[in-house]
Amino acid sequence: RVVRVAREVRVAEGTRLFEEGRRAELFRIVRTRTVGLDLRVPGRRSPVVETPGHGELVGWCWHFPP
Repeated sequence: RVVRVAREVRVAEGTRLFEEGRRAELFRIVRTRTVGLDLRVPGRRSPVVETPGHGELVGWCWHFPP
């Protein structure tokens, strides 16, 4: 069912896909390369906590209520 409403997009390196605390309305399937998921830490560099790659889902948690 997901594939019927999906569309392929290209995202430039360094693009922030999601922001903490903002409304999430979609998810992405990584087709090539990897995506660095980081956390905002006040006063420090944002550490990467996960790097999903080919075939993995990113941002799927919007689909399930907290």
